[in-house]
Amino acid sequence: SINTSLDRMAAQSGSPVFRTSSPLTIISTSDGFVEQDPLALWRSVETVCATAVQHASATGERIEAVAISNQRETAISWSTSTGEPLANAVSWQCGRSAAICERLASKADFFRGRTGLPLAPLVSAGKWAWLVENSPAVQKAKQKSDLRFGTVDAWLINRLSGAGAAHQTDLTNASRTGLLNLENREWDPDLLRIRRGTHRLDRVVDNLVKTDELHFEMNLPRDDAAHVEQIADNL
Repeated sequence: SINTSLDRMAAQSGSPVFRTSSPLTIISTSDGFVEQDPLALWRSVETVCATAVQHASATGERIEAVAISNQRETAISWSTSTGEPLANAVSWQCGRSAAICERLASKADFFRGRTGLPLAPLVSAGKWAWLVENSPAVQKAKQKSDLRFGTVDAWLINRLSGAGAAHQTDLTNASRTGLLNLENREWDPDLLRIRRGTHRLDRVVDNLVKTDELHFEMNLPRDDAAHVEQIADNL
């Protein structure tokens, strides 16, 4: 599995027969924000995946599946056309959207009724709304219809799929964004309108993609199914 955490990533082949890691850095800004570099996160995944493949090749083992485990509320924005990030990832523990939540306080019961979540800075939707309101690069991409939002799983699957072919999420990640209607298990159009245009979101899918949709440069068997625990994509 590929396990993303505050300080490391690990690649494991099934049961723990092999483990490797690559450090990650948390960015704390002068105004108290908490961020991560999406490209550094991606490079860390590339490193551990390549090491895992080298180990499997050297030992004659077969990589049967690929899983992703991540901190679900971290919010990332990137360009649809280039695949490049538009801003640093807003880390799950960053409280920068507190003012947005306060502004929408009268709708707290509505949000909880639709999503099962409190109207709080933790959820991803407020972080994306903050980027729409405060990031010039995100604003420009939105105006050009060149904007994608996703959680960490979405970002990684988008990169792993090659040229952004896959932009998808599963229900467990989607349910932590504050935008998923729990009754019909789809993105809620009313919540999307309230959250200031966080409309370039992923299609919610089941936990299965085929390895021929992933481009690890790992020589994975094309007939295998990759079990992806959390994945995200554009509607």
